Amino acid sequence: MLGDVAGIGQLKNSMEDMKKSLAHTNELLAEVLSELRQLNAERMATMVDELQAVNEKLEKVASQPVT
Repeated sequence: MLGDVAGIGQLKNSMEDMKKSLAHTNELLAEVLSELRQLNAERMATMVDELQAVNEKLEKVASQPVT
């Protein structure tokens, strides 16, 4: 019955196009998320290294006798 309604074929095609576009968008978002996770991990590793270096300097200063 619905197949007889004018324009239903075009609506079905539009829905399929929309599903394909959403699937493609999801794929792109997954790639972006992956890149952001990698970048975040790299930056966190850099921050850990920098904080460890600062901590070592502070320990050296703290271990020196007060004059």
